[in-house]
Amino acid sequence: MKKPNEINIGGVVYKITYTKDRVKTDLDKRSQLWGQICYHTRTIRVFEGENDHTRQPIDQFHVLLHEVIHGIIRQHEFLEHCIKDRDSEEVIVDQIASVLSDTLVRNGWFNLDDWDGTPKKARGK
Repeated sequence: MKKPNEINIGGVVYKITYTKDRVKTDLDKRSQLWGQICYHTRTIRVFEGENDHTRQPIDQFHVLLHEVIHGIIRQHEFLEHCIKDRDSEEVIVDQIASVLSDTLVRNGWFNLDDWDGTPKKARGK
């Protein structure tokens, strides 16, 4: 699977960008984030690594799923109906994203070999 540059969540299309600076991942440039979804600009930003250190594809995929799950929760108003508060949402979202990314990759539903556009053989694996 190649890195997606957009995703449709419940009929809303979000542009996906990948950053090399965790502060630039934050739309407001106030915090160092792994990822962020902005419902107003319909964007998802994922930190991919900086300089010569690129984060592993599974880590980037996990962050992307994490932000997509936030989008699903927002789209279907789970926060208002099922989740007590923002802190609880973050824990629940991260646990679901972690298990879901592992399950999809482990069962061969997603192949992250060419996530960064470099074939697996070229990376020496």
